[in-house]
Amino acid sequence: MWGYGFRLPDNGMRTGDILIDGVGLTQPSSVVVTTSANDGPGSLRAAVAAVANNGTITFDPSLTGATIPLAGPIVVGGKTITVEGAGAPGVVLSGGGADRIFIVNAGAGLYLRDLTITRGFGWDLAGGVLNNGTLDMDRCVVTNNVMNSGALDFWKGGAGIYNGGGSTFRMRNSTVSNNAATNGAGGGIYAFFGATMQIESSTISGNTSNDVGGGIRNLSNATLLNSTLSGNRSTGWHGGAIFHTDGALTLTNSTVTGNAGPDWAASSIFVGTFGPVDTSMTLLNSIVSGNQWYGCELGAFGAGVVTITSWGHNVVQDTSCGAVASDSLAADPLLGPLAANGGPTWTHLPLPGSPALDRAPTCPATDQRGVSRPQGPACDAGSVEREP
Repeated sequence: MWGYGFRLPDNGMRTGDILIDGVGLTQPSSVVVTTSANDGPGSLRAAVAAVANNGTITFDPSLTGATIPLAGPIVVGGKTITVEGAGAPGVVLSGGGADRIFIVNAGAGLYLRDLTITRGFGWDLAGGVLNNGTLDMDRCVVTNNVMNSGALDFWKGGAGIYNGGGSTFRMRNSTVSNNAATNGAGGGIYAFFGATMQIESSTISGNTSNDVGGGIRNLSNATLLNSTLSGNRSTGWHGGAIFHTDGALTLTNSTVTGNAGPDWAASSIFVGTFGPVDTSMTLLNSIVSGNQWYGCELGAFGAGVVTITSWGHNVVQDTSCGAVASDSLAADPLLGPLAANGGPTWTHLPLPGSPALDRAPTCPATDQRGVSRPQGPACDAGSVEREP
């Protein structure tokens, strides 16, 4: 509705005054998407515009397996909404290689559930999703998105997801794969200064950057729990899996394997600083092994203090990740290929004889797949618990 007015019938004579002291706009708390059209009645775009703050958008079952082609990004501003795809499994949101899928404005929130985001394109940043507010993803796939730019700069990248300054990003049970920062950093995910990032039970694989951070470029505080970084590549400099500066990064029961950088800077994880901010990474019960050349690189190019600390019970391919006595130095972690081993994401299953088996005294209650871990006497390092 774009406007309204009032006309009072009086049968030819005035009978009194009507006083109106307030008009309220009622928005629906739930909206169902009924068409795969880009816009118009029943479309996802119309639903996002119509739904109330803290409302939920679902999909009609007739859209099961449908691709919704979007001509331009859907912008979420001034409210927090949930877009839930479970009622129509296999819904795909496609940018057609021309533009981003979503933009989340500062102060707004977007909760995505059971959706695939693909073929988005962003100039300078954010091929799939540009998040300047709060982005929360569960059981989602972000794949085959691209960002490009006219020239490399440190703030450019995030082919899959770009999280701007002050934003919050949470991801669970999801996959970020095969995205490409063709002239920028962070092939899978980028987090800018002041962002907060939490990744749990998720896989980041096959992403590429021609700069740094094939999987993740991070300039913020971040945690990874029960997650896998596999087969990511940076071709410009360090950090085939992760390029981390300007904050605290913690990896717990996570697996980092099969990642690569260029021959002259072939580290899987780079931890460094280019300014006055202290930077740190801690590893617990994790696998950083089977990557090209060496596991970690510490680089202090600014005044900030840089540290890599092992909290023990890790499997690392060399001493570059701060190995301690309880860690296992193993160039080959004896892991199976990235595959469907159960759960919503692909993982690497430890093979018999893997140094990850029974490596840790305590672990999270479940692994990346949701499989229960033993709480004594020992559980497996990495994101997957090998069942007896």
